[in-house]
Amino acid sequence: MKTKLARTGILVVVLLVLLLAASPKPAYALACTSTGSGYWNTTGTWSCGRVPTAADDVTIQSGHAITLDTSATIASLTVNGILNFDGTDRTLNVTGNVTVASGGTIQPTTNATHSLNVGGNVTNSGTFNGRTTPNRLINVTLNGTSNQVIGGTPTTFTFNNLTIANATGTVSATTSFSVEGTMTINANATFSPAANVVINTGASQGTITGSGTILVTRTAAPADYSSQYQFSTNTLSNMTVDYAGAGNQTISGVTLGSLRTSGSGTKTLSSALTVNNSVIINAGTTLDESTRTMTIGGTLVIYGTLDFSDSTGLIRTGTSGTTTLAMGANGLIRTVDADGLGPATNASLQTQGSGTWDTSSLDSNGTVEYYRSTTSAQTVTDRNYNNLIIGGATQNKTWTLGANRTVLGTLTMNQGATFTLAGNYTLNVGGDWAHNAGTFTHNAGTVNFNRNGTSTLSRAGVGSTETFCNLTISANTMLDTGDDFVAVAGGAGCGTLTTNGVFRRTTTATVTNGGGAVSFNDALNNVTVQLTQTGGANMGNTSVIVSGNVISDTASFPCGSSTLGGRPVLRYFNITPTNTTDVAATLRLYWRDEGVNETNGNNPNDVVIYHCNLSTSTWERLSGTYTRSGNIAGYNWVQLTNVTTFSPFAIGGGPGAPTAVTLSDFTAYPAPGLPPVLPSIVVGILLGGTGGIWWWRRQHVPR
Repeated sequence: MKTKLARTGILVVVLLVLLLAASPKPAYALACTSTGSGYWNTTGTWSCGRVPTAADDVTIQSGHAITLDTSATIASLTVNGILNFDGTDRTLNVTGNVTVASGGTIQPTTNATHSLNVGGNVTNSGTFNGRTTPNRLINVTLNGTSNQVIGGTPTTFTFNNLTIANATGTVSATTSFSVEGTMTINANATFSPAANVVINTGASQGTITGSGTILVTRTAAPADYSSQYQFSTNTLSNMTVDYAGAGNQTISGVTLGSLRTSGSGTKTLSSALTVNNSVIINAGTTLDESTRTMTIGGTLVIYGTLDFSDSTGLIRTGTSGTTTLAMGANGLIRTVDADGLGPATNASLQTQGSGTWDTSSLDSNGTVEYYRSTTSAQTVTDRNYNNLIIGGATQNKTWTLGANRTVLGTLTMNQGATFTLAGNYTLNVGGDWAHNAGTFTHNAGTVNFNRNGTSTLSRAGVGSTETFCNLTISANTMLDTGDDFVAVAGGAGCGTLTTNGVFRRTTTATVTNGGGAVSFNDALNNVTVQLTQTGGANMGNTSVIVSGNVISDTASFPCGSSTLGGRPVLRYFNITPTNTTDVAATLRLYWRDEGVNETNGNNPNDVVIYHCNLSTSTWERLSGTYTRSGNIAGYNWVQLTNVTTFSPFAIGGGPGAPTAVTLSDFTAYPAPGLPPVLPSIVVGILLGGTGGIWWWRRQHVPR
């Protein structure tokens, strides 16, 4: 029994050994180096003892000439000697790098068309000649899945056909080379040469085509596509050409699939240009139309600047379909066209045939600047804008409103600019108004500030008053005029100021002890604070921020975590002297009582001043000697002597105010056959300043 088991065990072991011996052996990666000149498909040619496999790194040593006599796949190839391709079409796949060292050569030696597919870098510091005669050819495809580089310091670098097929990485070039056949950029592939690289340095030859992307990076003169890509035939109608140089470049007049600008600097058209699909102007770059015409069949996307620097330059649609203008948030269009941006005849944007423009993105994105400075006036295209700039040191810019329009963001008038706003409609401004030393004329219609928040109005470098025909401040809007003023004036139909929102102005003046009364004006250029120092060291430079018409109904002015309830006068004051230590002053506060009634139901003869104690977050009623005045030129005022504390002030009703009585119900019940009797009367008593309501009812019953 034991002998039988032993024999069985021996048999199992023998079978296992036989099975293992019969199993295929894995191909381990080896370094296969040539041992002498010979043929690729001969085992004795290689130090690794076999014909190289897909896992092997192959090196052809200096002085050795190897002839490729079979198709093969290897991991990498280094040529210090010579690699010849024989007279039969061969394919060599290299999944990694191909390196031709100084003194090394790759070339076809007999008539045939070969393929070299490379997944890594191609570095040539010797000779790579893919076209020794018209019938002896090597076509190269770069098909990696990560970034690839064509580089080296070559003696000769010539491709027959070169295909960029890498769809997930960028193929860059750090050295110049020639393509005598066709250079093809496949879909989703990108080719990016260094700025000093030129394709076909000797003379224009070959063809470039495809549906991928090529970058134009040349910035040395002439900094254009045609000087970097010197092909005899340029078939770019399905390709994207990206002018990506780090500086100014010139755009060649070759029909493109798409055009893109990136890098930096200004890219200027040198001739008329047709772009079948999209034009994308990236941030940091300017596309200058100059005197040229560009035709776009798809979308114009602006993240940088589009400049119509000459009145003859324009962009037009195709002969049919819609060309869409897509503005980025920081995109800018500048134009000097006398007829404006358009779309319109003779404007910067034009149509042809049945083509149309969709420019609706200008309503809510980017900025348009009108900056004509020569020959004649300029029309501002009547439409909505996100941001609008009126520039140019000369020539009037006129915007004639044909309907109610909106500038959603900021309207800016640059230094020297002249701007006329006409048309009996409303211009809604949803942002800021910046008037930087220009001239503004408003002879019809209304400007309405309607931002849900604070809009600023500034007049840097000019007078202090911005004059409108009519002006409206919408509810929920605060117009902060800084240290400037606003006014309404003009001819027929002008002169209406509607303040449903809030005015705020900040002003400063020097207050000294014994220096007399110092006045501070509000946004309408009327006195709103008068301060007379009566004791202590000089208060010095004093800032006053006044907000008028701050709330349309019952007010609740904040003071830290508390509020001033009831019905305060609708004006809020923040007075901040430089010195507040041991000072005393007479304080007079004004508020409007005409047009917009800021009195807010208070008795002007009874109001008092409240001070916000920021340290305790409470409103404190200030006691002392009060003087009050009724409506004087549309304003009331209240004055208090010996004021010693500063910062926020408000005005409210005092406890001595007469009780306001309102007849809220009147009902009479006459008895039959008798004359009318005294009615039943319900009288509502509103206690001013307390917010409480008491009701008293008296009824006479017929006897």
